[in-house]
Amino acid sequence: SYENYKLVQITVGNKQEAIDLEKKFPESNETKLFLPAIVERPGSYLFSESSFEKLKQTKFRYNVLNENFQRTLDEEEQVTRMQNVYGRRILHTFPTHAAINEYIEELALQNQSLASVEVIGYSYENREMKIIKIGRGHKEGTKPIIWIDAGIHAREWATPVTALFIISSLLEDYSTDPITKALVDKYDWYILPSANPDGYEYTRVGDRLWRKTRSLQVGNCIGADPNRNWDFHWNEVGASYNPCSDTYAGPKAFSEKETSAMSNYIFRHKNLIKVYLTIHSYSQMILTPYGHSYFLPPNFREIMAKAKIMENAFYKTHGKRFRSGPPPYLLYPVGGGSYDWAHQVCGIPYAFAFELRPDQNSRNGFVLPVNQIQATGEETWAAVKSLAQSLE
Repeated sequence: SYENYKLVQITVGNKQEAIDLEKKFPESNETKLFLPAIVERPGSYLFSESSFEKLKQTKFRYNVLNENFQRTLDEEEQVTRMQNVYGRRILHTFPTHAAINEYIEELALQNQSLASVEVIGYSYENREMKIIKIGRGHKEGTKPIIWIDAGIHAREWATPVTALFIISSLLEDYSTDPITKALVDKYDWYILPSANPDGYEYTRVGDRLWRKTRSLQVGNCIGADPNRNWDFHWNEVGASYNPCSDTYAGPKAFSEKETSAMSNYIFRHKNLIKVYLTIHSYSQMILTPYGHSYFLPPNFREIMAKAKIMENAFYKTHGKRFRSGPPPYLLYPVGGGSYDWAHQVCGIPYAFAFELRPDQNSRNGFVLPVNQIQATGEETWAAVKSLAQSLE
């Protein structure tokens, strides 16, 4: 339980202070990293009572965003339970992995001329990883593909349901909205709404803030960070060698069944994929390559032009401001991430990671209030749609 854990915002004045902070409070059960502190932006950390006492003894500047994080989790659980009892529409709640798969199967059945479902692999605990493929007309394998995945990090509950919102919009608006119709006619959309099924299920029954997969690692530690596990600058930066850490990169690249299934599938279709988009939360950002270094990709200007189009779409929908750029400039360098691999190894021209709501000052962090699910879906679909429209 996270009883009396505090969500604390910490401001660092310079690079050294950021390094000291990381040394003094490494990730553990007592200290959870939500967002790292960098000079340009305060970070958010979840501290146990003992960690918080330690923090008070330091010179770090902080303010408490949330006095007792367990309260926030209890409220979420109550609302989620109520919704499951009353069978609220799936797009207004945080559905289980099984419910997600059932929902896309159902949509494919109702829209047989537009959609089909394919199992691309199995998780460590043998759950099916299903993608829905949406497109019209030409034989498969002739149209450019837009790939979207969500739920790579288990605790980011806002993301699978947002992927479902996009799926539902593509299918439901096909007959009423000419723009959507054109995008479904022109592209094949491959969408994987639940990319880390075991981790996601564990956040419902075990630890709500679990991030990794659920594979058994050395020393009886569980899981690797699936977004540090891709075979591009793997384990060079921004990841941990410690199997118990939240950012453990795994014993080797693609050690995890989930990332292995995804990467095999994407690699097989790489010549047709024009966009790779992975949906994360939180902090309202559009992240671009590269994650691992301050170098910029050759088509960086084109990538940023697309990011600005999406920023604009996010803002126009519900007034939420998103910032764009590579992780080293906005967050911190990180190797082994999925979209760097997609861009560099597969040659997919446009690769992005979204960090959805809320913004960095949120007292809820990964716990998106249920009454914001719909708005989050709407603005994210608007951004995706604007990107697809802007492709040549």
